[in-house]
Amino acid sequence: MTKDHERFSDRWRRARGSTGVDNKLIGSRAEAVVQARSIQHVSIGAPPGGGSRRPRQLPRDVMFFTDRADELAKLDVLLADRAGDAGGSSEVVISVIAGAGGMGKTSLAVHWAHRVRDRFPDGQLYVNLRGYGPSSPLTPAQALEQFLRALGTADEAIPSDVEAMASSYRSLLADRWMLIVLDNATTAEQVRPLLPNTPTCLVIVTSRSRLSGLVARDGAHRVNLDQLPPAEAVTLLQHIIGAARADTEPQVIRELAHRCAGLPLALRIAAERVADRPHRSLTDLVADLADEQNRMDMLAADDDDTTAVRTVFSWSYRALPVDTARVFRLLGLHPGPTISAPAAAALIDATTKQALRHLDELTAVHLLTEIGRDRYQFHDLVRDYAAEQTKIHESERDRTTILRRSLSWYLHTAYAAQRLVYPHGIEPPPDPPEVDCRPLTFDSRNDAVRWCDQEYPNLTAAVQSAAEHGHHDLAAQLPLSFVNFMDMRARWADVHTMCSTGIASARQPRDTRRELWLSSWAGDSRLFTARFHEAISYYRHTLELARVSADRLGEGGALHLLGMTLNKLHRLDEAADHCERALTVFQQIGNQRGESHTLIELGDILRQQQRFEEALHRLRQALVAAQRTSNQLAEALSRRGLGSVYSDAGQFDNAVEQFRGSIAISRDRDDHFNTARTLQDLGDALSDAGRVDEAHESWREALAIFEVVNAPQATELRARLGSPPPGGSRSR
Repeated sequence: MTKDHERFSDRWRRARGSTGVDNKLIGSRAEAVVQARSIQHVSIGAPPGGGSRRPRQLPRDVMFFTDRADELAKLDVLLADRAGDAGGSSEVVISVIAGAGGMGKTSLAVHWAHRVRDRFPDGQLYVNLRGYGPSSPLTPAQALEQFLRALGTADEAIPSDVEAMASSYRSLLADRWMLIVLDNATTAEQVRPLLPNTPTCLVIVTSRSRLSGLVARDGAHRVNLDQLPPAEAVTLLQHIIGAARADTEPQVIRELAHRCAGLPLALRIAAERVADRPHRSLTDLVADLADEQNRMDMLAADDDDTTAVRTVFSWSYRALPVDTARVFRLLGLHPGPTISAPAAAALIDATTKQALRHLDELTAVHLLTEIGRDRYQFHDLVRDYAAEQTKIHESERDRTTILRRSLSWYLHTAYAAQRLVYPHGIEPPPDPPEVDCRPLTFDSRNDAVRWCDQEYPNLTAAVQSAAEHGHHDLAAQLPLSFVNFMDMRARWADVHTMCSTGIASARQPRDTRRELWLSSWAGDSRLFTARFHEAISYYRHTLELARVSADRLGEGGALHLLGMTLNKLHRLDEAADHCERALTVFQQIGNQRGESHTLIELGDILRQQQRFEEALHRLRQALVAAQRTSNQLAEALSRRGLGSVYSDAGQFDNAVEQFRGSIAISRDRDDHFNTARTLQDLGDALSDAGRVDEAHESWREALAIFEVVNAPQATELRARLGSPPPGGSRSR
């Protein structure tokens, strides 16, 4: 008996009000007399029905168990709490280890049980309840029968009904220090009859289900098991493959861990494949796993189908209700990394309330993870399995219809958001939505911006998915539905990728109007990353498309953007000529937005030519037009331009006033890039005015934003803050 056990036993005796003497007589002879001052336990013969055995049923500990330090610590805390409360509490400590198939729940439970088994000198019980597997789940009666036999009950003494069996079981466990591991449970009802009623016992339950009933009604503590972090996944691979071999290709080992998505079962299978094939390189295995169509085949042990990743997932999938199983399959068609409840509803053609019911059922069995309010995520390998099941059970025609409905939902919801984010956008609207597509609407600009931020990864994935699956009409429209948001967030690399994909799709068949706007935005992505000659190439292509299709608006836009780029190259006369021609086009067609932005550019060109009065005149015209049309972006840019003219003319107080007015508007619009650009200009003006500390504060604010959006201006500002430039040194 360990010292800890002696301490717990002493506390238990004191709590029962005894003086340390606990005399018991167990036997069949009523006339037997036992009298002693300090005898604590006497057994004469065997107790009726058994109970004299001390079972040691734990499976052997798992080889190469890796980390899980946080989860082990949580279990240790439960054990410590139990030790502290054993004298006064009547509640059994129950821990539910919950997680997806292949996540290592049993390994964790068994490993921890071996670590603490000396704290339970009366034995350990273990049963696989077969909640998810090829066989039918074990009934409570079957599990109780196994436990009663393990505790020494003779076959003829085992009761025939569940309640009586459970009563005998609890009686045999009374006051005994035992650890009970109930592995692979499916429901709380399967588990409850197996729970003891003495706090000297501790129960560990593993399940793919959350077993919320045990938590709510029985006070169980849930430990959720997720995928291994990258470092722990690499460590597990190194243990199985062998450090000598693994260390020769460290980058490949990290990639292998990534391909297995941190799933312990997948990691073990992949590592065994390498360990068993000493002449095969890790690079070859990683290449095989890169093919999502082939990955599920690769992650199967050659001689044990029950350990294949596909098989393990199938046990959870087959336990689903029929309608929820179909929802699981259809989610495999979703293009993005996460999915919201409304997006799932659009995918499966249901209401959000109906979708939430299915999503909750999938979350309950850890086929899906809830990562935020009404937002969910697949484990990468579970997504592969869902997609595989979709191909098996859904026709190609149905898959096409479902995917188009989902893509159309993203297209029209994004367009609705963009109209609030930037109401002055002039990009062509999308085609009518697909049948049964019910896109979201938004009550405010803030709601629209929040939705765009949350759905941004899904929107970029939707563009690629549309192109890859041949939905070229949607692939050409999708980038234009959220390009103003990308502009606001200065996501220039994404703008180029999305618009390049859209351009290729717009040519199949030829959609000149959308190709024109995609080409224009692709040029912007190069202009604002200082790749000016590439920008000119895109803008000239835009101008050609506009003239071929007699699109005057497109023509004016291309001329303006060419003027802006030539300005950046300090080819001021050419820049002014292009902007004057653009201004003429916009005035002829009555487009005040284009007129405002072109006047802003002309003002900047005139500033550089030191024609300050003319520059101020043009910029004031732009400001009036912007305010008349409630164009906040144009107003912010007009004020920025005015600030630059005042600064160059040495009127620093006026410059600071205009810059701060521009910054306030950009911040109100949540426009990160223009906020940072104007903060940089404000710092320049303050520096020139000799207000160095204020200048550095403004530059630091600008730098923080530029670094977040990975803008090229960050390099210049880092250098400037490291070694402040002399007054008057600036780059516009």
